[in-house]
Amino acid sequence: MSLGKRFATAILRMLTGILWGEPPLLIETIVEHLGGFRALRWFAKNLPPYESTMKLLGPRRTHLLCIEASLLNGCAYCVHAHAYAFQLYYFGERKSLFPLDEHAMVALRDGTDAEVREKLHAALEETTLTQELADFNELWAMKFSNAEARDDLHHRIRHILSMFETLNYCGIDAQTPFDHAHDPINKDAALKLRYAEARLASAAVR
Repeated sequence: MSLGKRFATAILRMLTGILWGEPPLLIETIVEHLGGFRALRWFAKNLPPYESTMKLLGPRRTHLLCIEASLLNGCAYCVHAHAYAFQLYYFGERKSLFPLDEHAMVALRDGTDAEVREKLHAALEETTLTQELADFNELWAMKFSNAEARDDLHHRIRHILSMFETLNYCGIDAQTPFDHAHDPINKDAALKLRYAEARLASAAVR
C-alpha cells in the first residue's frame, strides 16, 4: 500500500474509531478501491449529509434505510453492521426484540427482491413501525425508478442509495467479515450485553 493510501487509511480509521468506538474493517478496502485522496474526498462529501439524515430522521429510521439499500445490492457486510445498530436502538427504546435479528436480516439477501420486501413489510407491520414502512416503500420506488426526488426526504433517500452503491460494492468485492455496529451506540457495552442476553433467552424458549 502506498504512503498516500496508508495516510488515508490511518485518518479514516481514526475518524470512524472516534465516532463508533472502533473503525470498520471495510476502511482499507474503500481506500484500495478509491485511492487515498479520493477516499478522503468521498468521506468528506458523504459523511456530513449522512450524519444530517441521522439527526433529522433518527438512528433507527436511518439504519433501516441503510439495511434496505444494502439488501437490494446484496451486501451482507453492510446489512449486518446497520442491522446490529438498528437492533440496539430498537431494543433500547422499546425494551423488546425486533422479530428479525441481524443474522435473519442478512439471510434475507439470499431471497428474491419480492421476498425481501414481503418479509420486511411483515416485520415492520408487526412492530407498528409505520413511518419506517413508509420510508421503505419510498426507497423501493426510488431504487427501481429514475423518478426525480420530490422533497427533502427523497433527496436523503437518494443520497443513501448512492452512498451505499460504493460501500456495498467494496463490501461484496472484499467479502469483508462482519464486525460491529457502525454507530456511536456501539460504544454502549452495557446495552450490547443486555441485547445479547435477551436474544439468547429468546432462542432458549423456542
